[in-house]
Amino acid sequence: MLALPTTTITIKRPVQQKDGWEVDQSVTFTVVSTSVPASLIETGQNTQRRASTTPRSIRGVSCRVAGGTDLQGNDTIVDEVAGTIYKVINVRQPQVAVVTGDLVATVERISPSTS
Repeated sequence: MLALPTTTITIKRPVQQKDGWEVDQSVTFTVVSTSVPASLIETGQNTQRRASTTPRSIRGVSCRVAGGTDLQGNDTIVDEVAGTIYKVINVRQPQVAVVTGDLVATVERISPSTS
């Protein structure tokens, strides 16, 4: 990992459960990996979200993990130090000339921190 890790995270992936009628009954999460070194940094703040006209404060957060980590859009990550839960919006890997670059994910906090 090129960035300095600030925490460790658990990566969870949603798994949809279907019944015999092919109707979604529930969504459960399977743990993809734990104790992944990561850097979580607040990158900005919006006062309104596009899906709603209600003014609210949305903090932009960026998550960096080592290249090759199994992290995908729609995953959920849990900050193991603070206990905060984030939803992964998108994942990209910027080009680095010599080494495999970090994965950079845009994440959105979906729970308050517990610490």
